[in-house]
Order: sequence, then structure tokens, then C-alpha cells
Amino acid sequence: MQPLFWSDDFVTGLKDLDAANESLFFLLTHLCDQGVECDGKACLGNSTCQKVDALVSFVTRNMAAEEAVMERWRYPARDAHAKDHNYVVTRLLEWRRVSICRMPATAAFCSFIQGWTTKHVLGFDRAFGRWAANAAYGPEAAALPATEWLPSTQGSADSCWLKLHQQAPLR
Repeated sequence: MQPLFWSDDFVTGLKDLDAANESLFFLLTHLCDQGVECDGKACLGNSTCQKVDALVSFVTRNMAAEEAVMERWRYPARDAHAKDHNYVVTRLLEWRRVSICRMPATAAFCSFIQGWTTKHVLGFDRAFGRWAANAAYGPEAAALPATEWLPSTQGSADSCWLKLHQQAPLR
């Protein structure tokens, strides 16, 4: 599995979103690195995979913040963007009960999450960045205060943040 590296190809022009995405790339590089494997015991029995739990926490926090900004700025494609966020969160929640620490699960999991991340950033996030630049929310516009990018528990019932905290049983 090739590691996922951040490059200028993924830049959206939105400083906070780019920082969050770059952090996600860093996390995925190390999450899927063979040198960062757990002992496999935490994934057995009734427990869930700690790696996936950490990833779910990270992405839902960042996605909730991103969706709050899209809502505040009235981004026209926010519903489709949020739907793609919900898709990956749903899939990650399905992965929680799988021992990703063992082959071939590790390779399949890393391939899935790296593929989704690449497609999402290149497609959805860059489109959001282009729209924001044209709508005067780009880098030359006044940046939102740092607290505006922090996660919010407010939003629609479909938001990733709420989906994670509903604790629906896995099917």
C-alpha cells in the first residue's frame, strides 16, 4: 500500500480546510503504515478497532466544522457534499468491528479510506474552494475567526457529528 501524501494538487484555497485535510493525510499515512500496527488484541471480542474509532472521531469533528461553514456561507452543493461525508462515516462505522490490524483487512481498509479521501478532496473539497474563491470567501477575503471552524453539535439530523453520536447498532 502506497502512503498517501499531501501535495499542492489537493489545495482548496481555504486555509482551515487545507490544514484539516493535510492533517487527515498525515493521519492516514501513519494509520496505514505497517510500523504503526496494534497488537490485534484490541480488535477482538466485543471491542471495536481503536484505529477506526480514532479516525471516526477525527473525521467527524472536521466534517462537522466544514459542514457548519458550508451552511453559514450557503454553499449551493452542501447537501451533496454532506452526503459524501455521511457515506464515509457510515462505512467507517461498519469497519469498526473488523480487525483491520490483520491482513487482508488492513490492505482493504487502507485502500478504501485512502481512495475515498483522495476522491473527496479532489472532487468535493476543491469544488467548495473554487466556489468560495468566486463568492469572495477565498484567501483574499477576511478569514472567519478560528472559533468558526471548530466543531459544532448543531446542524441537520444528517450531519456526521450527530450520526456518530446516535450510536445506532451496526448492521
